[in-house]
Amino acid sequence: MDSRLALLHLVRRMGGVEAVAPLLAGGKRPDTLRKELTGVPGYKLGLDDAEVLGMHAVAMGVADAFACINAQAANMGALVVPMPRSLDADTPGAQAFARLAREFGDFVGTLADAEQDGQITANELAQAEREFSELVSAGQAYLTRLTAMHQAGKPAALREVKAA
Repeated sequence: MDSRLALLHLVRRMGGVEAVAPLLAGGKRPDTLRKELTGVPGYKLGLDDAEVLGMHAVAMGVADAFACINAQAANMGALVVPMPRSLDADTPGAQAFARLAREFGDFVGTLADAEQDGQITANELAQAEREFSELVSAGQAYLTRLTAMHQAGKPAALREVKAA
């Protein structure tokens, strides 16, 4: 996967270089951004600009806002999991655990359906990846809740982990 190409497509979904260039530090010129995104020799898109574009895409609710970092992660054999937003420390424990169990059930069901014929289609793989991401997100949300509960029961001086 080409992360630069993924970012180019993301910028197009955000309204194009003319709409996006002013969002970057110093208000980058659209023609400069276009050259950076298309790989014109002598032009390189900076990591900070790529991050800002991704953050704006997430804030705007643009489809596949994680495209660039997903491409980078895939190239390194990793997986990007969005931070959970649906649960916090105030969510009752039974609800948080029920969501985790439900996501696990959805994931296992997806796997069972996909493997039934002995072949995995692109759509089945995409659905399995989506379900797994939701499962991991639910697990992270539950751990966040447990951590908050753990920290709340400690005196302030003991809440920070000290380096050895």
